[in-house]
Amino acid sequence: MRRLRLCLAALSTAALTLLAASPASAQLGGGFGWNPQTGGYGAPVGPQPYPGPTSVPNSSGGQSSDLEIGTLYGASAAYGVGVGIWFDAEVGVKDPALAFIAPAVLGVGGPVGVYFLDQPHMRRGVPGAISAGLSLGAMEGANIWLFQFTRASSADAWGGRGLARSMVLGATVGGAGGAVLGFLQEPSPKLSLFVGSGGAWGSLIGSM
Repeated sequence: MRRLRLCLAALSTAALTLLAASPASAQLGGGFGWNPQTGGYGAPVGPQPYPGPTSVPNSSGGQSSDLEIGTLYGASAAYGVGVGIWFDAEVGVKDPALAFIAPAVLGVGGPVGVYFLDQPHMRRGVPGAISAGLSLGAMEGANIWLFQFTRASSADAWGGRGLARSMVLGATVGGAGGAVLGFLQEPSPKLSLFVGSGGAWGSLIGSM
């Protein structure tokens, strides 16, 4: 029974190959049949029509990949949690049970917003640019806070609330800038990843 299936599969493959080759042979002006010019079997002699140039699809466009949009989902979740922590710091929530409400709600709201923003699918390069902008803005905000915290006196230091403000403000500005750049220029996701990685290493080395 198994060999019968293999045989049928081989016959089907051969039939499909013949069917696919027949139109191509007809378009090229015939195949290997009786040729009256040579008095035998073979391809006809003389100029033969050539197929026209085929168009190559542009691989730079298209919709974003699952990995790229997944990166934006993760970045939006982190941004939502950060905004929730900043909200708790501004309001002055002291109860640990209540302090988890805003980060949890906004941490879920970020990916939900990305889901609706991705309907229909965003173009390739847009999610990567937004993710890079969010991460770069948050790191730059943290660096500004660190510079102020180490240079100012203990009375003028921003403290934890200032850190939350700097990171949320920087991430918001960076994400908005990345969105504008992504929609206008559609940069390569690899370029956005390289820029984000370079910014992370630069911030880490500069903070030492």
